[in-house]
Amino acid sequence: MRVAVLMLGAVAALLTAAAPAPAQRYGKMPIPGDNGPKEPEGVKFEQKLGESVPTDLEFYDHNNKPITLADGIGGKPTILVLAYYRCPKLCNQVLTGVLDSLKDLRAKDASFTAGDAFNVVVVSIDPRESAFGLARPKRTEFLKDYLGTTDIPDGPGWLFLTANHGQGTDVKAADRKVHTLATAMGFQYNLKARNKSFAFDAERGEWVGKLDQRVLEMLPKDYDYDHKSGIAIVTPDGKISRYLMGINYSARDIRLGLVEASGGKIGTTSDAVSLYCSVYDDVKGHYKPTLKWTAIIAVPVMLGMFTLALMAVRQSRRERPIIVTAQGIVPGTPNIAADEGR
Repeated sequence: MRVAVLMLGAVAALLTAAAPAPAQRYGKMPIPGDNGPKEPEGVKFEQKLGESVPTDLEFYDHNNKPITLADGIGGKPTILVLAYYRCPKLCNQVLTGVLDSLKDLRAKDASFTAGDAFNVVVVSIDPRESAFGLARPKRTEFLKDYLGTTDIPDGPGWLFLTANHGQGTDVKAADRKVHTLATAMGFQYNLKARNKSFAFDAERGEWVGKLDQRVLEMLPKDYDYDHKSGIAIVTPDGKISRYLMGINYSARDIRLGLVEASGGKIGTTSDAVSLYCSVYDDVKGHYKPTLKWTAIIAVPVMLGMFTLALMAVRQSRRERPIIVTAQGIVPGTPNIAADEGR
């Protein structure tokens, strides 16, 4: 009886320890107040899982050479990021979050290096940004940190693309191209200029004032964008597999997302087990453990404890009883026959 009680107590403790922790806010740290500041109207990052990105879109790489999105993906699971390179804060936080996680991932497993098992493609949403002006130096800066060397490879692996190829670029056409990709990814953002907010009208291909509905004929000298933070992971053929929201991305989430996007073509048996025992939270955009972990851990432990309890019972039945007689205390005969008859 005592053994059974101890077994139940141990299993209860195990279940408590293995149960998933309470949900935490993923990405940014909580903002003081109930809900934080109100997000600008029309800014969102809608998850379009299973949909394809337009892989035939042509952009320009860090050498100002034309490259399609399909070439950038290169038949590998790919981390796809929309940002703009002169962004004063949020885009740098997103890119730094990706960089830190990939450095951690590479340090633990050298096979998970951008350009080998997977690719990273960053596309500028600013139609005025060009390859030599911002994309190339940004790529060099990040790869120096990522690889820990000044010998930066020129090939694919980690690409910073633009829709602008320099002088003579049709800025409006570049803007429409970027929005084609952004719309496919569910990435909706606003333009801020002259103390006004503008939304992109896809039918007209123009930025339109949100209050006065006036068309922004041409981009002013100074403007910025309101947008949300997050990244997408796409399959080798360009389908959106997973989103990781916020600015902080765990190496585990990125690894599982890449393994899942590859259809199990990369990764290890341990990754397959982790995916089986995890569920993708499409609200917060990350992986969390399920009670399958509990089953995998608890079942063998319970079997082991049952075996130990059975051995203890069998041993107790073999012990020689103590018999009190007139001549004193003498050991009895162990009840072997009763034990063997079980």
